Amino acid sequence: MARQAERSWPEADSDLMAAWAWYSQQPGLIGHRLLRRPWAADISIKRAREEVAAWRQRLRLSDYLGTGIELPWLADGAVGGFRFVALRTIDDFINESVALDNCLDQYADHLAAGLSAIYAIRKGERHLACVEIGLHGEEVSMPTIVQLRAARNRRAAPEVWQATFAWLGSQRLEPLSPERHAPKPLQRLAARRQLWEPYLAYLERNGRAQRFRRQVLEPLASRGLRRGRQQAARTPRRRLGDAARQDKGE
Repeated sequence: MARQAERSWPEADSDLMAAWAWYSQQPGLIGHRLLRRPWAADISIKRAREEVAAWRQRLRLSDYLGTGIELPWLADGAVGGFRFVALRTIDDFINESVALDNCLDQYADHLAAGLSAIYAIRKGERHLACVEIGLHGEEVSMPTIVQLRAARNRRAAPEVWQATFAWLGSQRLEPLSPERHAPKPLQRLAARRQLWEPYLAYLERNGRAQRFRRQVLEPLASRGLRRGRQQAARTPRRRLGDAARQDKGE
């Protein structure tokens, strides 16, 4: 960082990179589980910043989800041998993102805007696809399929679509609202403290905790909430496989 980071780099970004590097060496902690790729001595500053940006998005997603979604919009179910399972926790999103090689772990803005709910589609132990449920454009309190994608953003097979429509049609429909499936503020605060307390304790021993404590004990997701709503309103929906292909340079 001393050799390569430009002088105009915001102080908060360098603080977050330091936290990312520290958690890279702390297996077993929540912050380490959220890493896409840990720090290494030979990593370039460009790649490090990319990884910190991905980690920041996972932190924001974790901050929004808190201890997990207790009341998903729609009930889990099974149709024609396919299972539909709500993604409730940060581990659910990361595991599904890895299994399907897509950008579900970077979905903080859409979830924080209260416009989406994500369900995994499985057959036996196989991860087949994910479906994003949103609010209907004409009947804004009713659910609709926003997108349905197989692994790496491929088109889902017709039988998966058919099962998804059948699962959606079997639901007891009632008005949906962003607040219904959002974790409670106290749950989110508890999860945030559990995430950051080990690092804050480390900084405290070195007399450097006060500034970073102010940064991380404010809701990370709330900083991007307004921006996420604005982006969701004016830009096309991000497809589930786009980020995975960009990371691989495709």
